[in-house]
Amino acid sequence: MIDSPSTFSGARSRDELLRRFIAGVRNKDRHALASLAVNRAEFAYLVYPGSRMSRPPYNQPPDIEWMLLRANSDGGLTKLLARADQLRPLGYHCTSKSERDGAVTVWSGCLVRVRGDTGVRELRLFGSVVEYHGRYKFTSYGSDL
Repeated sequence: MIDSPSTFSGARSRDELLRRFIAGVRNKDRHALASLAVNRAEFAYLVYPGSRMSRPPYNQPPDIEWMLLRANSDGGLTKLLARADQLRPLGYHCTSKSERDGAVTVWSGCLVRVRGDTGVRELRLFGSVVEYHGRYKFTSYGSDL
């Protein structure tokens, strides 16, 4: 059994979350980057209950959804850190409007503008951004890398 989270320990704004992300990439700081994503208890008690994956037609069990999310995220974070020297983050923007998903607000389609060996381009370097009671975190580090 997972203890319920006492807080949702995210950044105070989406911009702050992205500033921390950019600093983590520049410093190749796995721990700092990992702390920007929802943890197991936050996912189980705050993010998952209102998500579309918890309802028909999906009815995905929370432990399976968490396992899939973590596997994708761990691989994405490893790829991100392996290529951090080649990616110089410049900024970001989210292409979609936010959606309410249970108790959280979700932004999908966020892209990071990076300067690399082939010039400036936009990449998806993390999953959705979620906000819960004025705090922001990533759902995962699934990416285009």
